[in-house]
Amino acid sequence: MKAVLMSDMMVIKSQAKSVLLVIVVWLGITIFNKSGLFFSALSTVYAMMLPLTCIAAYEKSHFDRYLFTAPVSRASAAMGHYVFSIICALCLAVIGFAASVALGMSVREAAYSTFACFCIGVVMVSVVLPVIYKYGTEKARLTMMAVFVLFVLVFGLLFGALDVDMDSLWDALLLLPLLTVAVFAVSAAISVGIYKRREF
Repeated sequence: MKAVLMSDMMVIKSQAKSVLLVIVVWLGITIFNKSGLFFSALSTVYAMMLPLTCIAAYEKSHFDRYLFTAPVSRASAAMGHYVFSIICALCLAVIGFAASVALGMSVREAAYSTFACFCIGVVMVSVVLPVIYKYGTEKARLTMMAVFVLFVLVFGLLFGALDVDMDSLWDALLLLPLLTVAVFAVSAAISVGIYKRREF
C-alpha cells in the first residue's frame, strides 16, 4: 500500500501547480461569498477526482504491470487509492473548516458541515472507485458526473422539502458516519475482488 500511496503523491506532485491553483481560486471565491461551506462542498468533488487522475496516469504508463513485480499484494494496491482519497479529503476538510471559522461560522456549525461534506466525499469516492477498477477511467468519468449530479439533486430536494431547524438537521447527520462506513466497507470489498481478478 505504501508504494501505491507514494506513487499517487508523485503523480499529484507533478500537477502541484494545477492543484494549488484550483485550491487558491476556490478559497478566493469562498472569501468573496463569505461561505466556508462552499469550499468544503467543492472539496468533496475534488477528493473524488484526484484518485481518478492518478489511476488515469497509471493506465497510460501501464504502471500496474511494474508494480506487481514488487512484493505488493493486489488487495493493498486496491486499498491504496482509497487511503489516498481519504488523506486528500481530510486535508481539504481542514482547510474548509479553517475557512468557515475565519469567515464567522461557529466552530460547532463549521465542524458539522465540514464533517458532513467529508463523509459525502468518501461515499462518492466509494461509488466511483469500483467502476474505475472494473471499466477504466473513461467510463468512470461518466459515473463521477452522474454521482455528483445525483448527490446535488438529492440534497437539494431534501433541504428544500424538509422543514426542520438546524439542530434537528445536525442530529440527523449523526447517522451519516454509519452510512459512510458501510458504503466504504462494501466498496472496498468489491474493489479488492475486482482487482484480484483483473489482468494487467
